[in-house]
Amino acid sequence: MMLGGMTGRGLTKLHMLPTDQTLTSQYYINQILEKEMKPLKSRRQVTGGPMERKLFSSKKEMAFVQDRAPAPSSKATQMWCQVNLPNFIAKDSWPANSLDLNPIEDIWSIIDETTYNDPAPKTMAELKRRLRFPWKNSIIDTRKELAHFMPRRSENAIKNKTGDSGY
Repeated sequence: MMLGGMTGRGLTKLHMLPTDQTLTSQYYINQILEKEMKPLKSRRQVTGGPMERKLFSSKKEMAFVQDRAPAPSSKATQMWCQVNLPNFIAKDSWPANSLDLNPIEDIWSIIDETTYNDPAPKTMAELKRRLRFPWKNSIIDTRKELAHFMPRRSENAIKNKTGDSGY
C-alpha cells in the first residue's frame, strides 16, 4: 500500500507500507501523521524539487483532507488531526465516495499509467522504483491546476447536494 499527499506547491514523501504491516490507526498516526505530515508544516524552501518545497503559503490556506479508509477515519486519527492540523476537514464534513473532490486521485491515475506500462514490474523493488519516479516527477502544473480547481469543485458538490462536483 502506498500513501502520499500533495498541494499545488509540492509533494509529501511517498510512504510504502511494509509488506507485513496492516494500516492501523496507531501506525497511521505515529508513522504518517507524526513523522511525515507534521514536519511538512515547517518547510520553508520555495524552490527546488517538489519533495523539498514549502507546501503551504500560510496556515490559513492549508486544508487537510483524508479519504474515508478505516485508519484515517478512526476516532483516534480524527482527534489527532483536530488537535494538530489547522483547517482540518473532518470525515463527517466530507462527502462519501467523492473521488472528484480528492485531487490526489487524479495524480494516482497519472502514476498508474506510467507504473504499469509494458513490461509490468516483476519485483517489489522494481515496482517501488517505478512508483517513486513519477511521484517525484509529477508535473507541477498538474498539481497547481488540481489544487486551483478544488474550491470550484467543492462549491459544485455543495450545490448538487450529492458530493458530485460534475468533473
